[in-house]
Amino acid sequence: MNGLITGIPNQSEVINKLFQFAQHIGGRPEQEVFFRGLCHGFSIVYGYMAATDNLPWWAALLTELIEWDGTEEKLNEIISLPGAREDNPPEFPTTRRNLFLRALDYLYFHQASESLEGYLQQQTLLQKDGVFESEQGKIVHHFVAAGSFSFNDIEELLDEKIFSKEVICLIYMDTHACAFRYAEDRWFFYDPNKGKEEEYSRKSNMANRIWATAKRYNGNEFGPSNRSSLSIDIATWKQDIDFSPLSEVYTNLIDKKPIDLVGGTGLHMMACYAPAQLPNLFTLAENDTYFGKKFAASLAAKDKNEKTGLEMILRYAPDQLDALFRLASKNEKFQIKMARLFIFIGLKEMHECAVNEETKTIICNLVKNLNKPTSLDELKTLLDGIDSAILPSRGNFSQGEAPKISDGSAFGHAKCLLNISREKHLRSCACFGLFGQPEQQGQNVGNEKPDSCLTM
Repeated sequence: MNGLITGIPNQSEVINKLFQFAQHIGGRPEQEVFFRGLCHGFSIVYGYMAATDNLPWWAALLTELIEWDGTEEKLNEIISLPGAREDNPPEFPTTRRNLFLRALDYLYFHQASESLEGYLQQQTLLQKDGVFESEQGKIVHHFVAAGSFSFNDIEELLDEKIFSKEVICLIYMDTHACAFRYAEDRWFFYDPNKGKEEEYSRKSNMANRIWATAKRYNGNEFGPSNRSSLSIDIATWKQDIDFSPLSEVYTNLIDKKPIDLVGGTGLHMMACYAPAQLPNLFTLAENDTYFGKKFAASLAAKDKNEKTGLEMILRYAPDQLDALFRLASKNEKFQIKMARLFIFIGLKEMHECAVNEETKTIICNLVKNLNKPTSLDELKTLLDGIDSAILPSRGNFSQGEAPKISDGSAFGHAKCLLNISREKHLRSCACFGLFGQPEQQGQNVGNEKPDSCLTM
């Protein structure tokens, strides 16, 4: 294993050169695709290179890229990199041009960009038997701990015996991804935006660094100030590496601190990266009234991209919808809150595709009235009135007409909660492919926020 690697350029420097190279060879790269950030790709490649003792080679490669002067002559120059393989095929010499092509392949494939939507998803890339593959083989063990953590919680999860082995170690936040490693009794932290590694001799300092990084990139979160929402994601191709000690620590945190874990945007992270834990939360919310109230608040909480916890469940864990409805059917207050939240999501979707201010104003007024109903019957009346309120404005939307109140929509979920047949509704959702494709996470770019009127 390697000690501190200081010569890793930051992603901005590398991306600028990748874009310049793409233009030079006659490509027509889209600036938005290049410059929105490749932190996920950089983090996975870093993690793999660290786990296979190839990090000096990767750092040297990136340095050669940013030193390119833009000329054809320098692209054809043979480059010698530390730790380079001697069996490189003759048809693929180690010219700077070929190093550019290799870096593009590594970074864009593992970024799991929108151009590959439906095939690659960032949150599933490292899962067991997923699409990640290397000379060492496919991933055979995968572990994820997601939620809102204190730095003490994070420290409990940093097991030197596990992280010192051949494992890829990632950290996901709302809009960014980083990586880390453990070698020679030292912890090393890598933020693609900064490039060079940071070294820590004490595990507590490393835990605090992870916590503080998530706090900074996530922006303002509701909930305790001593917690940060994130996901720790590790994977290996080695059969003999056992992640069960980490699973025990995480399960213990869920059992003892469920309210803390779902606070802030912790539920968002769990829905995206650890959806298998959601049934435990639903059961706890059903049996513990106090936790149920906190869980409902987390469903309505918004992340940096203005997405609610409920939206994250719909997008990343739609198979949990039935359990959510069962929970709502046993608690009328929870049922009202969820129906109201579904209506809000539907109105927000309408607002996002409205093309004139008059229509947007109508929708904003509907949102303002959303908190007035206090009973199921009042919510039914409000929902029934949305179609008639929007009807005169049909045609003023980017898709030609307003989203309709049907089973295959957020409004349809609200109807279901307001005593429409749950079984019929779920069949309709399955038939119409309601939930669509997941959005990309772990990028250092936030989506444009809806207008301020769309708040609850």
